[in-house]
Amino acid sequence: MIRIGDSAILKKIQMTPQARGAESRRYWDWPTEWLEIAEKCIKEKKFSITTVCLNYFEADKFIPTEIQWRTYIEGTVKALQAKGANLYNSRLDIINEPTKHVRNSNNHPDVDKYIWLEHIAVDQVRGRLETGFGCDELVYDGWQSNVVSRCKGNTYVIHIQASCDTKAKTTNFVNIAKNRAVTYKKILDCNEGNYKNVSQASGFDLMKFQMQEAERVGCANYYNVFNDLVRSAYKGDTSQWDFLAFKIDGNFRNDDAERHYNEWTGLMDSKAPVPNIKEVFEMYGIEINLVQPGSHNEETRAVQQIMLDEGYDLEPFGADSWYGTITEDAIKKWQEDNGLTVDGIVGKNTWQWIMENINTGMLRFMQMLARTGRYS
Repeated sequence: MIRIGDSAILKKIQMTPQARGAESRRYWDWPTEWLEIAEKCIKEKKFSITTVCLNYFEADKFIPTEIQWRTYIEGTVKALQAKGANLYNSRLDIINEPTKHVRNSNNHPDVDKYIWLEHIAVDQVRGRLETGFGCDELVYDGWQSNVVSRCKGNTYVIHIQASCDTKAKTTNFVNIAKNRAVTYKKILDCNEGNYKNVSQASGFDLMKFQMQEAERVGCANYYNVFNDLVRSAYKGDTSQWDFLAFKIDGNFRNDDAERHYNEWTGLMDSKAPVPNIKEVFEMYGIEINLVQPGSHNEETRAVQQIMLDEGYDLEPFGADSWYGTITEDAIKKWQEDNGLTVDGIVGKNTWQWIMENINTGMLRFMQMLARTGRYS
């Protein structure tokens, strides 16, 4: 599963209510509402991506000093932490489309300068927020290969946009990116997608295909660049971006855009990645009891319900919340059948496996939290 959300957000008014997350941008030379957007995401249990950028205008090629950059990064992290950002609900991505904004004296993309900026940021942020790097397209493939092999961040971020203007190109790009991520042991993700006319059937079809391909290769996010293009959020003329948006300043572009938007928001509602169990505990302040011989708790009842869902025999007691020899035999047999450690114990790691691999796993887990009053 995958989060569908909003990207390139400079003003919080642009956030689509159904969005599962948002990517906002902090620019060096132009104020945006990046912090308000991150706070809104965190409060609503959505995933927040903040991209720290250099200058807003491409013509202004500016590389900060080390002290300036460290101060900028530290201020960003502390501000996000004060709003509740942590390793599980937020990520800091390092510079949007750096091939445009990190250039040398010959006005060519400067990979060494970008690596230098990325290394400083990752070393400073480590342990407080996740970090992403890359944030560009296939047209800079050689540059990206160099970056992925040298960057310290744990998430390689791609843009599935203009260079993916056909289904074949989309599949080719995400396959290249996936192979690169596997080779260098990086997490692959997409924080910005789509560069086709969403009011046309062909453009909307490609947009959905891009999202599906991002999901296929394991991206947790696919954030559409403009669900609602709010002109006041940007400097200068934004009309060149009109075709990318379902809405402009809150109004649908046409009937087809409205129809496609309704389908897209339906997808937003239906899609969401399986959460990391640590993320669930961190976000909701949840403690969980072990399911092990002798335990008597709602966690045991939930696991017993899963055993029954999966066809294992718990007669004559069923899901009674008591862990006896019948439950132990069923759990051990289930663990053996699924290649798990056969110890009869269900803890955080086993719960993670259950959520990722068993259809009723998330349901039973959430029912357990509701029964104990830990989540409603």
